[in-house]
Amino acid sequence: MNTKNIRNQKISLRTSLGVLLALIVVIIFCSVMYYKKVSRELAISNMNLTPIVAKVSDGVAEVNYFATATKAKILARYPKGDKAAADYIYGEIAKFNSEIGNSGYVDSAPNQFVAPYSTSTSKDTSTVIFKIYKFAGGAHGNQYSKAIIRDNANNIIEVKYMLARYDMKKIVMNVESALKNEYYKMANDNKSVSTDEYYKSELGKNALRWIKEGSAATSTNYNVAWLDGDNLNVYISQYQAWPYVYGDYTVTIPLNQIRK
Repeated sequence: MNTKNIRNQKISLRTSLGVLLALIVVIIFCSVMYYKKVSRELAISNMNLTPIVAKVSDGVAEVNYFATATKAKILARYPKGDKAAADYIYGEIAKFNSEIGNSGYVDSAPNQFVAPYSTSTSKDTSTVIFKIYKFAGGAHGNQYSKAIIRDNANNIIEVKYMLARYDMKKIVMNVESALKNEYYKMANDNKSVSTDEYYKSELGKNALRWIKEGSAATSTNYNVAWLDGDNLNVYISQYQAWPYVYGDYTVTIPLNQIRK
């Protein structure tokens, strides 16, 4: 075999190896892209999005939507085509989609976004209240609320202006007292110990510090509240006043107890 033929064979071998290597790279790239596509589709198909509750009283949802629900569809499902409510949920869905897209958590449990709402009225206000639950991977889901408050002229009111009508010190006092009583019932196994005695113990003192911080007059603690008839409802979020295991809570205060 002459030198020219040997050289040609080496060139042919290098070319074949190059083509094979390029083919392997293409196969790997396509496999990765396919896996991402399937994972994304699986995440969306596992998601149970319920922005509308047909029976508000018992929270039973009739219609489920996936995250691909359009803004128009969401808007059509809210009372009187409430644009602010639809805009809020649409924004929360966008955040949720981003979270599940970044988590890579698609196998262990279904991703969920559930957003039932209820309505509440008083002499001066009407409110749409969302009770949202979402799970986008991790140890557990997250539950939170949002209240969209309107006056009789249908203008949206910020919660701080609504609360300004009342005595904030009295609100804090009522919230702290309600949280102390509720935590005592949930966390204290020895019911022979009175509430006062419990909060003098080391466990009780630690719990009381958390409750006082969670009921203090800050905009973060009182960012979800609404009027319902002759009562003020104050929403206490997870971790705000006690550990996650005890969940969120709503304190109801008669308005005649907090007037200025």
